[in-house]
Order: sequence, then C-alpha cells, then structure tokens
Amino acid sequence: MAGTTSPSGTPVLSTPNQEDTVADQLKNGVRGLMLDTYDYNNDLWLCHSFSGKCYEITAFQRASKVFKEVEGFLNANPDEVVTLFVEEYTAAGALGKALSAAGLTKYVFPPASMPKDGADWPPLKDMIAQNHRLLVFTSKQGREGSDGAAFQWDYVVETQYGGDGLVVGACPKRAESKPMDSKGQSLVLLNFFTTNPSQSWACVNNSAPLISKLRACYDASAKRWPNYIAVDFYMRSSGGGAPLATDVANGRLQCGCDSIAYCKRLIWNMRTAIVNPVLASLVAAVTLPTFGFLLAEIFGIGFVTVFKTIHGPVFVALCSSSSVTVVVFVGSIVLVFFHGFERGPFSIHICSFVTFLGPVFIALSGFR
Repeated sequence: MAGTTSPSGTPVLSTPNQEDTVADQLKNGVRGLMLDTYDYNNDLWLCHSFSGKCYEITAFQRASKVFKEVEGFLNANPDEVVTLFVEEYTAAGALGKALSAAGLTKYVFPPASMPKDGADWPPLKDMIAQNHRLLVFTSKQGREGSDGAAFQWDYVVETQYGGDGLVVGACPKRAESKPMDSKGQSLVLLNFFTTNPSQSWACVNNSAPLISKLRACYDASAKRWPNYIAVDFYMRSSGGGAPLATDVANGRLQCGCDSIAYCKRLIWNMRTAIVNPVLASLVAAVTLPTFGFLLAEIFGIGFVTVFKTIHGPVFVALCSSSSVTVVVFVGSIVLVFFHGFERGPFSIHICSFVTFLGPVFIALSGFR
C-alpha cells in the first residue's frame, strides 16, 4: 500500500499495488485479497519480495494487522463474505496461528466442506447462515490440517498475471493453474494488472479494456464469468472501473442497467411533477400538443415516468430496459417503447407512449 515504511522506518522499495488500507478497501466493496506471507523477524509478515525471502526493504507490515482489519469488517458486517488468496513462503502452521490470533478461525469455511471436483458452491445466504464467511486459499499443498486453508489449485483456475496476461483477445492461464476451461475447478480468477504497478495504466485500462478481457476469458473459461477480478489501484479508472466489471460478471444484478453508473444518476424527482404541473404543461405546449413532460426517478429495474400534458391527463408508467411494456392507467392501455444511449457524460433515454386514443407521447431525459 502507498506510503508504507519498513520496520526501521525506511521506505519499502517494492511498488505498492493499492492506495489505501485493507480496512478502506473492504469498506469500499473489495471482497477478495491476494496476500504474500513470509516468515520474517520471528513473525508472519506481508512482503512483496523475491527468492522466497522477505527483507527489510520489502516488508510491508505484519500479517496480524491486516487479519485484524478483516476480522473487524466481518464482525461489523454479518452479511458479508471475504476471500483470502495467500501465497505462502512460511512454515506449516504459521498462517493458521495468525488467523486464530486475529479471531478469524470462527469465520473460516472448512476445507473439508468445500465442494470437490468442480461441484457448485453453496449460495451466499447459506454460507452466511453457517458463518462460513471467510474463504482461505493457499499456494501450499497439504495445509488443510495445519492452517485450515484449502489448496488453491484444487478449486480455482487463474489467468496469467502481469504483462504476459494482458494479450488482447487472449486468456492465458497462470503456470500453476489447470487450463482455464477445466471443469474440475469451480472458481475462476481473472488477473488484470501490469508487471510493474502503474497508476496511469490502471486509469486507462480499468474500464473498456478490462471489460474486453472479461469477455475473452468468459469464452476461454468454458463460458464462465470470473468469480474474482484482481486489479491494481481499484479506485482508478477512466470509465466504470472494477465495480462495472464485477457487475457485468454478476449479470448486471446491481441495478439491472447496462451500466452501474445509472444507479447513481437522477434527474428530477416526483415532487417536481406535483409542484410544477404548470411548467409541465408549458413545456408540452411549446413543443407539440401531443408531447408530454418527463420526470424520472430511479426505481429498481427502470424509471417511473410521469407525463403531464396540456390536455390534462397525467400518465404514469414504468420505463424499463425492455423494448415494450404494457401499462394500465385510468382504464386505458398504453404501449411504452424505451430507447437509451450514451453521449459524452450523459445517458439519454427516450420513452414513447402510444395510446389507444391516438396521441403519441415522446419524452427525452438526460442523466448526469
């Protein structure tokens, strides 16, 4: 992490991959952590080092500090699940001891209960109900007993990290991983970061290029979206960033829109429809007699639209991403046609209402 100093107070020479603390990352929505652990100074340390050894200039912090931050988050958020991917350069038992000291053992998903041979994982609600809210995977085989950690490559296929994994349109696997299309592992981890951490690269590529890699790896991974997306500088992006990529992988569950940015966008609210009916009529009058005035409110999967026409009626309908929606109002039926497109910083939405009585109502809304 940025600004980290070594135990003696000198700067760590390893380049940081993130800009904030683990506690802040969890608060901001990060749910997976990739940690390199080493035996150093008679303790377990997080290092970004070389040759399997940790040095003063590569030692970021004691693992216990990060584990306590994870414990604090899980304790304060009983409906959340976190995954640790631990690359171990430690003696057997060191990781388990550190997890226990931090109070994390009670949350660990027991390796013996994990689905084998590519079987499906239980739903999150079941994991939460059983308090199996911390998944711990290790790079070392045979640590289930000593550390309570599952051998990663029995459960996960992973793409190549660093520059070698950034080939456009390709999805090469990490050397230790089974092939990306292997069905013997039910979890998919996508790496998308440079060999040498770069904030400027992350700013440009943690957007459309990340989504493109996501789609390439979907095809290469036997039509499976990744369960984990690993990026450097997760807060940096010129577009939707890692949150958008996660939403795409989750089938756009976050708000049912093509972009999670829609969830944060709002034009006028319903009070405007009540307070300004005259303004609504005026807008309609200066365009065409059949035009209405649109007010929109984010409402689950779509937008509640209110049409106030110069003829008097107020039309209310749900304008969603579906091409045609049938809406009942005051004993009559209308067909709602929805269109949306992006232009610059705005998202433009057009809703056309065709009534059985003849008038066609068209409204245009722009979102910040």
